[in-house]
Amino acid sequence: MRSINLNLLPVLRELLRKRNVTRAAEALNMRQSTVSEALGRIRELLHDEILVPQGRRLELTAYAARLEASLEESLAGLEALFLTPTFDPAELRGNMVVATADYVVLTIGPELARRLAKHAPGLTLQFVDISAASPKMLRLGEIDAIIAPLGVGSIRTEEFDDAFLFDDELVFMVDADRPESDLSEKGLLSSRFAAFCAERGDQASSFEGVVLNQLGARRFDAIQVMNFVLLPFLVEGTPNVALIQRSLAVRLAGSASVRLVSPTRPLPQVRIHLYWNKARTRDPGHRWFREQLAETAEAFMAGRSPS
Repeated sequence: MRSINLNLLPVLRELLRKRNVTRAAEALNMRQSTVSEALGRIRELLHDEILVPQGRRLELTAYAARLEASLEESLAGLEALFLTPTFDPAELRGNMVVATADYVVLTIGPELARRLAKHAPGLTLQFVDISAASPKMLRLGEIDAIIAPLGVGSIRTEEFDDAFLFDDELVFMVDADRPESDLSEKGLLSSRFAAFCAERGDQASSFEGVVLNQLGARRFDAIQVMNFVLLPFLVEGTPNVALIQRSLAVRLAGSASVRLVSPTRPLPQVRIHLYWNKARTRDPGHRWFREQLAETAEAFMAGRSPS
């Protein structure tokens, strides 16, 4: 152990995260030549190339890929051990990047923004669209969290730490002038749909899509979008139907000429979870941010009107 320079470990972590010497140097606020020199020492120490050219890109060696998760966790433990336990959110700087859908942003974003403005004015909260690439980005430290429905997409719950935030019911949204005779569940399920899809063409990339498939809908998506807030306008004046979260539907119903139709049988509830890299669990800033999310979600559930 005496021969190991522990200062190389943060450099190695960023190289594994970024897979690029220049971007790792930027993240570490170091010169590129210094990081390149450190990579040479790391290669010599570990007897492995760590990063190898694949076309125009650099990719991890098999050894480096196995090392990645354990290094993140080990460094997080060391940082928690040696860094001062005092924490002041007012000193937080930089970005907190969360991958999620606009439904979540509209539901808890405003209250979260007020909390951050009051307690962490130097922190930038950045919401980005969730996609199939989000779990990989979370593993690599390119984003800080994912907020998504439980059991949807490529998120493996055993790979990340997670926490429940809030739940919601689903309702059908139709044009305000749709005839009463055309509001049966059978009729709705055989309709054209305006649907949210996190991935192009993938009907199962949203919780609502999974539920429709479970209900046996003879489904034709007339329109697919990556924003829930567009759905009322894509239903208005059309035969299209949308299956949407009740809290969002109530909030948006006044923005377009639409009406809400409750299902005649109980549907699975949307259970929204927060996911994060296990290496960040003991990070004071990340822990504080998770607490703000949890309290904001709790306030949302306590304040919404009974259905």
